[in-house]
Amino acid sequence: GLTYPALFDPSWVATGAMVAPTRRYHGATVLADGRALVSGGKLGLATADTAELYDPATRTWAATGTMPNKSVNQTLTTLLTGKAANVGGFDGSGNPVAAVFLYDTAFGTWTTVAPMPNPGLVPLLSVSRVALWLEQSVGTARM
Repeated sequence: GLTYPALFDPSWVATGAMVAPTRRYHGATVLADGRALVSGGKLGLATADTAELYDPATRTWAATGTMPNKSVNQTLTTLLTGKAANVGGFDGSGNPVAAVFLYDTAFGTWTTVAPMPNPGLVPLLSVSRVALWLEQSVGTARM
């Protein structure tokens, strides 16, 4: 049988084991160089601030820089600059995360940038330089 994580290319094949094999509810994006980045999520019952890179050439996972804060159920998007933005989600106590973290692929580090205007907004879609949030309470969209 197939073990997870798995890659579809063009059929399902097993990859190497993740550094944190119990990671779930994390952000994920494909970087400009073809590697995949996952961030945060849950490791068992704990909310994580760790991140991992997947290299499709070697089918292996490796730990990378630790985020400034923990987050779960966030959006992770590759920007036109080549960096990745970790937006929204919730901290280990279930509070909305207002901070936005940028991952620098050249150095494997995270930087905190301007926070979301309203931490009660949940990221719905993030594309390149524009982020769209959906406000849960009233169902309005903001950009």
